[in-house]
Amino acid sequence: MDKHNDEIHSSLFKDGNLFLSVCLVRFIMSLLLRTRGNRAMLLCAIRGSRAFSSGVQGDKVYEMRTYTVKPDRFIDYLRLTMEHISKRTSHSKLCGFWSVDLGGTLSEVIHIWEYDNYSHRSEVRKALSKDDKWQTEYIKEMIPMLVRQNTVTMRAAPWYPVQKFRSTAGIYELSSETILPGKCDQLAHRWMMGLDAWCKQDPPVGIWFSELGPKNRVHTLRSYESIDKRCHINDSAMKDEEIRETVRDLAEFVIDSDVKILTPTAFSPWK
Repeated sequence: MDKHNDEIHSSLFKDGNLFLSVCLVRFIMSLLLRTRGNRAMLLCAIRGSRAFSSGVQGDKVYEMRTYTVKPDRFIDYLRLTMEHISKRTSHSKLCGFWSVDLGGTLSEVIHIWEYDNYSHRSEVRKALSKDDKWQTEYIKEMIPMLVRQNTVTMRAAPWYPVQKFRSTAGIYELSSETILPGKCDQLAHRWMMGLDAWCKQDPPVGIWFSELGPKNRVHTLRSYESIDKRCHINDSAMKDEEIRETVRDLAEFVIDSDVKILTPTAFSPWK
């Protein structure tokens, strides 16, 4: 079997779908002898069936934190965080740490953390509360610099894995959409249909759906060499008929959209 067959085979048996009979498996595999287009459609259908129905036990949890910093303390905040971030990353994985450049509060930072599950996050928070150096050398000094803190937890889209680290030495775009209640499944299905075309032009770093915090939100992170490069890529993408149709169809499920341009900090793993 080629890699398409392998993915379909593993997808069928993931999450305990053992009720599929041997006959059904043989029937589905026989379809793979046909055109690659049919094979792609079958793979898309299987991915779609798993998009929101698969079990979440053991799936990674991503926490996105947004801090608004007092404008006159912003440089002090970044300097303090860079000095002590290793104390924090010794407890759990930091994906990225950015300052907001356009589209939001200028003295704002956004950071995304990865956990194995919610229990792992609880263990990390407990360990941090007992870490004297972290509490006295960082938290005690940092808290007075903040205006507010906001946190949401997210799950990565099962049909689009979070990409491994790649540096563009440029900027990031964080796009956050609010979806009509009850329409997340339909949005995911339509998105998957146009995903290949999107990835040829502009592959996302990650796609996440909100879990705790504002509901029915989808967050998409992309990286670019520059803002001008972003504009060029977007203009080029919209010349693709499949992408235009995807954008048009997805808009039917979206209530509002918010886009921010982010600049990675010197200590951000994703740059």
